[in-house]
Amino acid sequence: MRRNLISKMMALRTIKRWNFHPHVYEQNVAEHSHNVSVWVIVLVELFKYTGAIETMTSEDKATLIQQAVMHDWEESVSGDIPTLLKPHIKEYEHLLEACQVEAYKFMEIPSIDGILYRDVCRFRSKYTYIVQMADLLDALVYAMWEPNHFGEIVKELKKKLHDLVVKHIDKDFQKSIFFKLKKIGVDLTDENDWKAWQNKTLSHV
Repeated sequence: MRRNLISKMMALRTIKRWNFHPHVYEQNVAEHSHNVSVWVIVLVELFKYTGAIETMTSEDKATLIQQAVMHDWEESVSGDIPTLLKPHIKEYEHLLEACQVEAYKFMEIPSIDGILYRDVCRFRSKYTYIVQMADLLDALVYAMWEPNHFGEIVKELKKKLHDLVVKHIDKDFQKSIFFKLKKIGVDLTDENDWKAWQNKTLSHV
């Protein structure tokens, strides 16, 4: 069990993302998982600050962070499968399930509160969309940072994020969410800002 756990952890840092598109900057799955976890923390605080989320328990937040850390764990078996390609892969859900079964074998152990870690990672709640948003945000920031032309990918990722906000956040709070995201460099209301953001960011490197 220990060897399986360590091998899966080590594998994630060797699995490169964005192999379907020419790129300059490398990103591996372990790095992406860390970034998604940070984005979850940022989004939770942003939603609480704007009033979009009135109450969230510490247990809910902890579960979201665990899910963020482990959300691509099955890629230790399958390798990277880009989000934008998943809808076009025939039998993707069956492939994902098979990879999850293999990847989560070591996780047939209970956590402190008696819930299987595997089930924590698979658990879906009313807040699961935050992990989905965090996942897309990390992909979007990478695509905006990348010097190669990711224009169409940026546009599609922004649309997916915009749609998630509209779907899950009350209309009264959407404007403030878009405003706060824009202040940290992610403008979901303007599809043509990515080059300006990139140039501004790279000028400070």
